[in-house]
Amino acid sequence: MNDTHYAVVVGIDHYARVEPDLKGAVNDANRFREWLIDPNGGDLPDDPDHIMLVSNSEDGNQPRLGEIEEVFADLVERIEADEDEPERWQRLYIYMAGHGVSETIDDACILAANHRKRAIAHFPAVRYANVIAEAAFFREIVVFMDCCRDDSPADSYMRLVLDKDRVAQTNVRRLHGFATGQGLKARERDFSQEDGKHDYRGIFTEAVLRTLEMGDAVTTDEFITSVKSKVNELREPNSPQKASFTLRDDIPFHAKTALCALLIELSDADDEVLIFGNDLHTPLKPECNKKGDNTWEVMLPQRHLYKLRSKNHPERVKIIELNNEERHVTL
Repeated sequence: MNDTHYAVVVGIDHYARVEPDLKGAVNDANRFREWLIDPNGGDLPDDPDHIMLVSNSEDGNQPRLGEIEEVFADLVERIEADEDEPERWQRLYIYMAGHGVSETIDDACILAANHRKRAIAHFPAVRYANVIAEAAFFREIVVFMDCCRDDSPADSYMRLVLDKDRVAQTNVRRLHGFATGQGLKARERDFSQEDGKHDYRGIFTEAVLRTLEMGDAVTTDEFITSVKSKVNELREPNSPQKASFTLRDDIPFHAKTALCALLIELSDADDEVLIFGNDLHTPLKPECNKKGDNTWEVMLPQRHLYKLRSKNHPERVKIIELNNEERHVTL
């Protein structure tokens, strides 16, 4: 268990004075938290000391800007009180989803629930991450901002005050990922495959989680390449959204691959199935276990799209997404 890793997670759908409300930000924050505590994922302890989840009220009045600021102030005070054991504070995740703005090409700010046109209330997450990095409170800092990066009408304020005698550090490894480029919109969409049901998710968060849960992106460069590719695959046609990364030090996630059973029943006993993953063009060669005369079991990573094609009958094609339940497909 990664008990030296910590996270601040914020998701805001509802705003009292900002329109429109979002539909997937709170869901995305909860899903990222689930990855954090998953033994096959971030493997953090499931407690509020390690994962600080900031909740959004239905009336759009919370969290206010001050509530988010206090989470970081409380975290810093805890670290300062425990400086005799710096090895306890190795990695910090900062994940935020909601409406957002950008002040520079290297940042993104989440709008707090009490944001309004004449009294801005946006939280400069990247500036906070930079200050925490310079103070060397953590050895690694990972920032994911799933929000628009509209041009900010005014500058935000840095309210985190550190002791003046702290020595600035430059050896903290950092990864800052943004849902879109500066001045552009980030999007969410309904991923539900059932009529009458909805499952809204942010495109960027979905790409990040699919990459993390696949577990095949070992280096930071591989992780970034995968996220960018998945955003391009998942976004709506003609959408200009492109994931953006600034600081990109090598931070291994070492995500373990969560597998799911896929049962493939072939119509012809002498047929074979061809399996394609990633971009639906890359051939895979997973181990197949025979379960019957025409049925084979394949274990594949969850939360990924696969294309199945008959070798003898190439017109027989199915595209599926594996979740956490066994699937049975006839080809």
